[in-house]
Amino acid sequence: DDIADLARALNLEAYNLFGVSYGTRLALTVLRDHPERVRSVIIDAVYPPHVNSLNDQSVLAYNTFETLFADCAADAECAAAFPNLRQRFYDLVARLNANPDIVTDPETGEELEINGDALVSNLFDMLYDTSILAYLPATIDAWTRGDYFVDYYAEGSAADGGGDDFEQALMEYLGFDNVDDLYDYIDGLSDEEYDALWEEVFGESAYFSEEEEQALMDYLGFTDYDAFVDYLDNLSDEEYNLLIEEVFGGGEGIDGDSEGMFNSVECSEEVPFNSMEAVQQSLAGIPEAIAQGLVFTVEGTFDDCAKWNVPPAAESENQPVVSDVPTLVLSGRYDPITPPSWGQAAADYLSRSYHFVFPNTGHGAVDSIPCATQIALDFLNNPQQPPDSSCISTLTPPDFYIP
Repeated sequence: DDIADLARALNLEAYNLFGVSYGTRLALTVLRDHPERVRSVIIDAVYPPHVNSLNDQSVLAYNTFETLFADCAADAECAAAFPNLRQRFYDLVARLNANPDIVTDPETGEELEINGDALVSNLFDMLYDTSILAYLPATIDAWTRGDYFVDYYAEGSAADGGGDDFEQALMEYLGFDNVDDLYDYIDGLSDEEYDALWEEVFGESAYFSEEEEQALMDYLGFTDYDAFVDYLDNLSDEEYNLLIEEVFGGGEGIDGDSEGMFNSVECSEEVPFNSMEAVQQSLAGIPEAIAQGLVFTVEGTFDDCAKWNVPPAAESENQPVVSDVPTLVLSGRYDPITPPSWGQAAADYLSRSYHFVFPNTGHGAVDSIPCATQIALDFLNNPQQPPDSSCISTLTPPDFYIP
């Protein structure tokens, strides 16, 4: 009820809802319980209340694995570079579960045990990230050769001109092919021009506000501004990102994703409508080698909820949300956790909905590809008519990276 209360407190006559992943369930709940001021809804990577997510999670992840392998097999270059990738991966998982490899971490020197379930879990997690989908066949191929630390994403970025994500975005926006040209251009900008460019590309200021600068100085113990700036200049990218995350984004010791909140909601509204018996039945069509790796987190959720001791939600929390409020539904074809079928399951009960599936996208489309952003903006400008989705016709499955 908090969102509806906030809208009333702000005296908003109408507002739009935008949710991604779990946020889509929250948006749908608000739409169900307080539809009166909702102008439009955008749900991206949809988790509707009437799906039985734990019963289905392992099968959905397996289906996404199969999508990846099928797309590689259908791509002549990928198939030639990584033949029989599906079977080689499943064979590797089975071998490592029977006899794990002991390897040395090249960065820390620490000895690590690599089992098959770990690779299954890694692949599942990697499918979330749209930016690395093209590198997954090459990565899996490297795993089958015993190279578990390969980073083809970094190599591919270097081959494309180098740069981190923000540098790649700036190069694409400005039309540069490499990082050196980008920084030559940036060096010629005034502070005001650079800030305007950053805001144009990323939607936020490039610089800290006075309050943010003071918070950093207080955190680090600086009273001299020049010394503070020198300290920041000498940090590596990783050290800088960790600092910003610690001060402004959660940081060490503070989990931005609250396990307590997750358990309190999931153990009440989802787990009571699922069962380990149904989960085990769902594994029947999954290769035995990868089944345990896929079901591990599901078992953990049931175990945690057995200890969490929250009452089950009413049956209404497991029912579809029915509405005629204009709703945009977005799904990624490679999403391993909230697949397009869930987007359609929600759209089926939303009479004025538009559902679009992006063929080259993982978990969350709007923050991943410009086409999804354009469709979302077009929809917000006029929810009463279908948004312009013509950009989807230009999209294809990932252009797989060949080392």
